[in-house]
Amino acid sequence: MNNAVHDLNMPSFGADMAKGTLVEWLVKEGDNIKRGSVIAVIDTHKGAIDLDLFEDAIIEKLLLEEGQQVTVGTPIARLRSINSDSTIADNQQQSAQKPLDSTEPEITAPHISKEAQASSDFVLATPAARALAIKHQLSLQTLSADNNNKIITLAMVKAALEQIPSSPEQERTQGPQKDKAQQSKTGFDKNAMRLAISETVTRSKQQIPHYYLSQRLDITALEQYLQAHNASVSAELRILLAAPLLCAIARTLMKNKQLNGVYNNNTFFPSNTVNLANAINLRGGGLVMPVIRDAQTLTPALMMDLLKQQVARARNSSLRVSELTDGSCTVTSIGDRGAEKMFAVIYPPQVAIIALGSAHQQVMVVDGEVQIRSVIEASLAADHRVSDGHIGARLLYQLNQQLQKPEQLWNVEI
Repeated sequence: MNNAVHDLNMPSFGADMAKGTLVEWLVKEGDNIKRGSVIAVIDTHKGAIDLDLFEDAIIEKLLLEEGQQVTVGTPIARLRSINSDSTIADNQQQSAQKPLDSTEPEITAPHISKEAQASSDFVLATPAARALAIKHQLSLQTLSADNNNKIITLAMVKAALEQIPSSPEQERTQGPQKDKAQQSKTGFDKNAMRLAISETVTRSKQQIPHYYLSQRLDITALEQYLQAHNASVSAELRILLAAPLLCAIARTLMKNKQLNGVYNNNTFFPSNTVNLANAINLRGGGLVMPVIRDAQTLTPALMMDLLKQQVARARNSSLRVSELTDGSCTVTSIGDRGAEKMFAVIYPPQVAIIALGSAHQQVMVVDGEVQIRSVIEASLAADHRVSDGHIGARLLYQLNQQLQKPEQLWNVEI
């Protein structure tokens, strides 16, 4: 059995993160933690992020106080691994390639006395969450019921407080605090996020030799197939266009590995799976890019479920570390905002990014006939240190061909 003691460092949630602040520990020293459990809440310019473990471990020592800010890579806790068959590094790699579970991870509860546990009114909550709830006279029993009897965290209490309407006196006195209130609502510091985006884009443009290509994608067959599918299922099972598009992109990337991986220390490391980073716009401005792991193995229905979950968690500032690391390629979409074409900048250390414009109708010649077709303009920005234009052009061509046989996207055998 591997019982090695090692440090858990402040993780990086992306190339644009330099520091993180420990908001709350959800564990205590001596706790036995299962892989995938959330052990802490970390505050970054992207909002509060749940720190989940990549291994089974015992918390030997907590090295950081709540409220402390440290640079990425700083030890924040000491763990004793209790894995039997693999090293920590192997475990992290396997976790990075494991599809996200659609269930919430188990949170190890703080130590509670037997008397308290025996009380039918007692609710499990972290110390910080309990203190804040008491301060604002919130019912922990109600919060527990509203959150499916999960352990109440600080984020849950804060979310509940945001739903309480302000009194006229509060509205009058809180006027000067408008910016801070906005930060609380959105879950992130907008100024810090804009600065981080600026620094990342600048570094990308200065250090990565970009080349750009675009391709018109004919999505008529996909729209027709999707319309028929949605008509045959209940409303909650209907699928948006984004889901099969991401499935098609992921499967095409598996055939073009020079566009799927990372570039570090003058070396390209292709990925054996497609961990697709999907750019999500946050309310109030800003972007976050949670990762859809093993995206090439997902059907549109599974992809749709994951998208719903990630959008909800992103906008509620409850994303996990495992959702913000190890992306191998990024997709960004303008959605229905009206722009027919967009070009994006590579997110380092990745080597490619695909941008999708809004779906619109266009006159095309198909099999010698003039037709009105539904199309999307797709653009690719890729790293010239790793690939050339003909490789990027092949990916876009194959993507368009994939979309002409949409029924294949519902088949997991790829």
